[in-house]
Amino acid sequence: MLQSFCCLILFSGVFFFQHLNAQERIEKQTKTFNVYGKQSRLNPGNICPYDTIYLSVILEDSSLTEIYYKWEASKDSGLSWVRVANAEMSYLIYPNPNEGIQFRCKASNEPLCLEKPDCEGTISYFKPVVSPLPKYRYQVYAGSCGKNNGKIDLTPFHSTEAPYSILWDNQITTVDLYPAKSGKHSLRISSEKGCIVNDLITVPEPESAAPEVVIELNNATCGLQNGSVKIRPFDARSVYEYEWSNGATDSFLTGLHVGKYGLKIREESGCERDTLITISNVTAPFFVKETHKDASCGLSNGSISIQANGTGKPFRFEWSTGDTLPSVKGLAPGFYNVTVLDKLGCKEELNGIQIKDKPAFTLGFETVSPACYGGDNGRAKIILPGSAEKYVILWSNGQTTAEVNDLPSGEYQVKVKELSSECVVSGIVVLDEPPPILAETSTTIEHNVAEVKVYVVNGKPPFLFQLNERLQDSSLFTNITETIAYIKVTDFEGCVASDTVLIDFPASSDPAHLPFVQFKNDFVETIYFAPNIITPNNDKSNDAFYIDAPGLNDAMIEIYDKAGRLIFAEYLSQSIFVGSAESIVCLAGLYYYNARLEYQNGEIRNIKGTFKIVRE
Repeated sequence: MLQSFCCLILFSGVFFFQHLNAQERIEKQTKTFNVYGKQSRLNPGNICPYDTIYLSVILEDSSLTEIYYKWEASKDSGLSWVRVANAEMSYLIYPNPNEGIQFRCKASNEPLCLEKPDCEGTISYFKPVVSPLPKYRYQVYAGSCGKNNGKIDLTPFHSTEAPYSILWDNQITTVDLYPAKSGKHSLRISSEKGCIVNDLITVPEPESAAPEVVIELNNATCGLQNGSVKIRPFDARSVYEYEWSNGATDSFLTGLHVGKYGLKIREESGCERDTLITISNVTAPFFVKETHKDASCGLSNGSISIQANGTGKPFRFEWSTGDTLPSVKGLAPGFYNVTVLDKLGCKEELNGIQIKDKPAFTLGFETVSPACYGGDNGRAKIILPGSAEKYVILWSNGQTTAEVNDLPSGEYQVKVKELSSECVVSGIVVLDEPPPILAETSTTIEHNVAEVKVYVVNGKPPFLFQLNERLQDSSLFTNITETIAYIKVTDFEGCVASDTVLIDFPASSDPAHLPFVQFKNDFVETIYFAPNIITPNNDKSNDAFYIDAPGLNDAMIEIYDKAGRLIFAEYLSQSIFVGSAESIVCLAGLYYYNARLEYQNGEIRNIKGTFKIVRE
């Protein structure tokens, strides 16, 4: 009788042998069957179908030798003989829920006895208890829409035993396997008695696939709302419906901010696919540097330059002026804006760049007019703010220095350009023509001796007076016997005035009273005759001004009034001055003349002097 699954099963019996003493000794032994299953020889547990059991006979007298055993089973007779101490046999248990199985073993000293049915000896019987295998059934459901949502619906058939233990290949212990992906799944069912059934169940591929799409994504740039996503079916023949988390239903979305957008895609069969699309921000960092140059002189000569650096090259420039280059020139004073864009469309705006108006510098002048009438020792100097090397100077007479010398009287224009600002400032310098020094005389004759008093108009005292060869600082000359007195006056500046005085002594045949006299002009000896007084009253005496000289061919005569206005200019051969100009009668007073004497020998001399018009 089987006492316990985990304990040794003990059998006892009586052996009847009539032959050898050894048989007698065997009769007296108590036989014990040791039964253990294939799972563990130390702890055999229950016997289950498909287990291999191992049986052995253990005699109490372990000294007995040459013992033969014959094993038999109720379903398989004629088991092979074994001849070993504690003889052991193994047997594979087949499932047979309706029939049991019984083993018996004969033991004898003589092998031939074991072959005889009537052989007396010891016979032991063993009938194991075999637990049934777990029974079950299952139904397999494929997934839908390409998802791993298949199912294995398992139904175990429990008897009076406790529920079975379930173990799937993914360590799930629930009865049903859900969700179950397509493919093979291993199943292990264990009964309370330890009998185990292993199975391999296949879940087929989903009956219909989820929508397959291609996603074309353009991330936003520079933090702008310019991202986009386009969804198109992988199979161009498919027609899908789209449902976005922002409420849109189109396959193409534009103007997207950075963020996450959920999308449900549904095909005609009802299969759906959920996806999450992320719009990221893409940017290429860059920085800009601005430099500018202010306008000057109220001109449009300002400029702005932008330097852009970064990985987003090439850069584009959009100026408020319409320019598209990094630098703009020719800017008037004012405010300007520029937008710098990189290849991704990221932009940096610079607004309100101010171009100021740098005031034009001012010119100062130091001038010295010519000291004398008709002189050329005038001087002009420009007073500049800073070193002259910072400027370009151009005078109207072609000179390029800040100071110009040896200038006659007149108007001089100058342009000064500042190199740093290109500002050009113009100025005008006027060197005044000083009035000419005029020498007027009065003559007194007494006893054929004359006295000449010189009166000076203009000039800067002190004066030096000369009458012919006499030089003095007094304006009164006495004891004069010459009929012609050359008067020369020199002022402090060296300016000279001259006059010729004809002294009308009483009639004399003295050759000194000939009409041609020796006249020194600017200390160059020239002999000519020119009246110093005319009385144009048509009395045929001193009515006209003319010039005569030995060997004279012709003379070009120019006559000026006190204001320096030219009133007469003619060749002597063509006309003489009679006290009027273009039908305008000239007033009494002092007049100036310049004459160009052309001699028959080709010599040319220039003279100048004064004369008076006297009207009664």
